[in-house]
Amino acid sequence: MKHLAQEFIQEKGRELVLISGAIIVILTLAFGYSYFVDGGDPYLPDEFSTLESKVDRELSNGLTITSEATANLNDLLKLELEGKKTEVLAEIGEARAPLAKITSTVTKLAADIESIAALVPQVKPRKAQGILSDAMIDAAVLGQNLLTFSQQMDTLYDGLEARAKGEESNEDYARLVQEVNAQVQGINNLRSRYNAAIDQLYQLTDV
Repeated sequence: MKHLAQEFIQEKGRELVLISGAIIVILTLAFGYSYFVDGGDPYLPDEFSTLESKVDRELSNGLTITSEATANLNDLLKLELEGKKTEVLAEIGEARAPLAKITSTVTKLAADIESIAALVPQVKPRKAQGILSDAMIDAAVLGQNLLTFSQQMDTLYDGLEARAKGEESNEDYARLVQEVNAQVQGINNLRSRYNAAIDQLYQLTDV
């Protein structure tokens, strides 16, 4: 697994840096300016709605990808249980295709989160700043989890392909399936938290 982790960092390093950078920007702006903005009329910058819609769309795309990828994996596992190795090999390429969309989704997500983070100091009241910061951190962590999900799924697909070819592997695939399921649940939970936070933000700012 250490080898797989190293490969993951090498392959997804750019996206990890981008999404980690977005978190740092959020924290810096939120804590750096929140002490200077208190009270006042509720306010959200005009460009916020457009940017938040983009983040919302990217999060939705991420959840769609996880749903498609896990459904495809389950179909392949069923074929494997039925002993249909030829079908597994024929379908595995198309089955893992949704994973290719994760990198671009996370890259766009990181950029849009940073754009929203830059608006945090303008948001009023102070409580709304904190809620917005928390929402963007949840979105960024969701992006990180999507990258981890992609790596885990790649490992599972590689294992399925190897087994269909009659090759052996030391990977604990049953455990990996459990980890993927837990990752998907975590992604869904972060999405729900994000939605709740944005709803609360709009209530506080009268938007």
